[in-house]
Amino acid sequence: PFVEDLYGYRYVENVLVDRSKFGTSTDWGLHASGKLADGLINYAVSAVNGNGYKNPSRSQGIDLEGRVNVNVDHFVVGVGGYTGKLGKDVQGVTTFHTANRFDAVAAYKSDNIRLGVEYFHATDWTNVLTPVSDSSEGYGLFGSYRFSPKISVFGRYDWVKPSKDVNAKLNDDYFNLGVSYSPIDTIDLALVYKREKAQD
Repeated sequence: PFVEDLYGYRYVENVLVDRSKFGTSTDWGLHASGKLADGLINYAVSAVNGNGYKNPSRSQGIDLEGRVNVNVDHFVVGVGGYTGKLGKDVQGVTTFHTANRFDAVAAYKSDNIRLGVEYFHATDWTNVLTPVSDSSEGYGLFGSYRFSPKISVFGRYDWVKPSKDVNAKLNDDYFNLGVSYSPIDTIDLALVYKREKAQD
């Protein structure tokens, strides 16, 4: 929800980590968040099962996720991380690796303008159950401009290398461009062009 709020267009497309399946927006577990120094610093920590909210089954371990960000005027910079077995450490199953992910985001958010960049680096996210080790990384750029209280234009670009070691040639490129119209506060309509291309 933190990055989704900066981005503002979750109803059009998930944010980078969620869209590329290197994380989920929600999970079952214990979550805590708060503010320090009159809102200058925000934090969030979670102990979760790692399966995502669609699969509430139990595993033998607990995954940990956390984030800290600094807010100065309209600027936000945040870093976070994740470590765990992604809910795969169940009885009778051998896990060879622990999945780890580092995240970073920097954004500018005002009443009319949103600009941001995301980055992640993950190790063994898709290799918890296999002896082979692998790493992944990706970045995303997003922006929008509101011409009036009802009309905005927006776009984003994501580049992901899902397998840097096992399938180093594979790249995933995604972008969208659109215009949104909000006739009333509770309704958003959008006309969007999306394109995703996996190469090699």
